[in-house]
Amino acid sequence: MISPWASNGDCMRYLERHPETRRLPLVSLVADALRYLHSGEAGFTYIHGDLKGNNVLISDDGQALLADFGLSRYADKMQLMSQTMSNISNHGHVHFVAPELLVTDTRPTKESDVYAFGCLIIQIFTGDLPFANCSVVRVMHLKGTGECKPPRPESQELLAAGLDDKMWFLVERCLDYESSLRPLIGDVSLALSDGVDIRKVLPLRLTLPREDNLPSDLQQQDTSVSPPSHNQIKSSPSTSGLDLCDCDGPKDLTGVVRVVRGPLDSNSLFEYYEGVFDREGRKEKVSMDRFRYLLNAAETEREHLLTVFLREAGIWSRFDHPFILPLYGVAFLSECPSLILPWDIGEDCIDFLLQYPTFNRKKLILQIADALEYLYSGKSGQPFVHGDIRGASISISARGHPLLSNFNITRSVEEKVYRTASPSSARRIPAGPARFCAPELLINHRTTLQTDVYAFGCLVIQIFTGRLPYHYIEHEFQLMVTITRGGKPRRPLDAAAKSAGLNDRLWALVDQILDPDPKLRPTMSQIKTSLMAFNEEI
Repeated sequence: MISPWASNGDCMRYLERHPETRRLPLVSLVADALRYLHSGEAGFTYIHGDLKGNNVLISDDGQALLADFGLSRYADKMQLMSQTMSNISNHGHVHFVAPELLVTDTRPTKESDVYAFGCLIIQIFTGDLPFANCSVVRVMHLKGTGECKPPRPESQELLAAGLDDKMWFLVERCLDYESSLRPLIGDVSLALSDGVDIRKVLPLRLTLPREDNLPSDLQQQDTSVSPPSHNQIKSSPSTSGLDLCDCDGPKDLTGVVRVVRGPLDSNSLFEYYEGVFDREGRKEKVSMDRFRYLLNAAETEREHLLTVFLREAGIWSRFDHPFILPLYGVAFLSECPSLILPWDIGEDCIDFLLQYPTFNRKKLILQIADALEYLYSGKSGQPFVHGDIRGASISISARGHPLLSNFNITRSVEEKVYRTASPSSARRIPAGPARFCAPELLINHRTTLQTDVYAFGCLVIQIFTGRLPYHYIEHEFQLMVTITRGGKPRRPLDAAAKSAGLNDRLWALVDQILDPDPKLRPTMSQIKTSLMAFNEEI
């Protein structure tokens, strides 16, 4: 593919370098280009399918050039093409995606292009994404429940740039939840012409004919959805270890632990080494997880990151329970702190169960419940919410016991790192994979005792079946909508799950644990009592 070189790059980078650029002509040019694609003037009708600031280039003479047709489709052939939504990115950036594309396998349409154009107007005028202060999951939830219009950004600078009442009226029409009520791009292009009153053109050409086709009880109804109020989205105070604890740090093992070999592996935050721990004359092989990100962090953030790291490590190191992975302490390796952990902690419980299908699963979930009850009880000094309960957070020791790990330390550090890098990305992903998230966690991103309980119910399903909860829901957004609307995982009815012990009595408990209302879920102490009754031999 050969195309002219756009030396100015995409429009968002261009506007950063040239903030004096008039936004309205730029928006008008994009609308006209999209009108051309939709009109069929090229000999066929084209749907762009991925309209956003990164896909609008600026030519050498300052003209907008619509680009990146990797997701585009011939509209005339849409009914003949198969397209799945195995990944949200198939329909473009989620902040620009029309709600109908997220809820179902609907293919991109002219109407979804118009929705993305409305989002693009916001991006061009403000320099930020629509729903800029919301996480991806929050955006998906809002769009899935009809709240698909972001709040209007208001400032004197934006008014002066052209984002006035008339322009915002156009944006709101493009962002209508009902795709049939969105304007045609040809009408939008006309409305953006010089000297035209947008508010007079769009209602006359679009709203009235379409309202005539609505049922009588909806003709006078306001179809706009106001943004959620502060009280609706306000989240409860976090009960994670970081927020509850005012405690001493971990044990300093510098000088009694040395590196044997490594790094054996690494990621963006840590390097992993094999080490030896001299424990009063007895040498023990240990894992050393070195917090290497600290070396590359800006000077202004290092102290805060180190404080967070040591504080979370101090909490973990005080846990003393047979079914919780112990943290021996922290050792400094080349000015970076390293977590000192047992070396041989076994494999995660799901892989273990695949190798040993007759393993006593009822006993396993009782032991995990016992570890969680310990965390919540405050016996280590304060109550602690895990926040990431799933099969990958539990390993099986050589003695056949579960070891709960993946505590809050990594998530707390990641949150500080991402918040420093970009304010709008600080809460991009909720704690734990979505298939283990309670409805309220997907909405307010705050882990609580109740969200842990819900995740434990999902873990029980995973342990008894070897499959993820909601495994039958392939598409991520459909999963989010199902959970936030109160949908529960289906009961596994296969013979393997039944033979493993997932009987009517245990499922009744799981069903109660997975109640959408957190107030109706049992406590972990109650769950443990019930599981003990199912394990009379323990």
